[in-house]
Amino acid sequence: ITGIDNNKIIFLYQGVIQNGRGIKNMIKLLHSFKNACAVIIGGGEYKSELIRYIETNKLKNRVFFINTIPYSELLDYTCGADIGFSLIKPISKSYINALPNKIFEYVLANIPVIASDLPEMKNIFYKYNIGYCVPHNNIKKQIEGVNKILTNNFSNVQNIALKEFVWENQAEELIKVAIHD
Repeated sequence: ITGIDNNKIIFLYQGVIQNGRGIKNMIKLLHSFKNACAVIIGGGEYKSELIRYIETNKLKNRVFFINTIPYSELLDYTCGADIGFSLIKPISKSYINALPNKIFEYVLANIPVIASDLPEMKNIFYKYNIGYCVPHNNIKKQIEGVNKILTNNFSNVQNIALKEFVWENQAEELIKVAIHD
């Protein structure tokens, strides 16, 4: 990701910028990780609130916004990050059962993930060890999760993703399920 010092830890959020997605918590984590910065890729109505928060907390030089970019270019940006974030707030049944695409995009780019400890996310994370699930609103647990990612080897998340999460390897299984129904 251009314009960021190579030795900085990069926290990444990509997607619609709206409340309930844990973006502000990702930014709050910068207070605990002085060698980190945050990159937010996307657009949305919550961006102005985040900008005010960033300015109030004197984090302007550590948070970078990139407007919505074509999906075909997203991987190039994602690969430059160190940790992807998907801290979904469980505000509806849909969110409670969410398994966001961005999680799979992160790991396909070889980026471990900090995600909410919601049921479907926990199932995937515990089965495949692609990062850590934490409460969406617990900064202490989020700090612990980031520290675990920074101190453990997650260099295999892309191999896991390529084996388990791509269509070519899931198609046969899905077809079997469809035929048996």
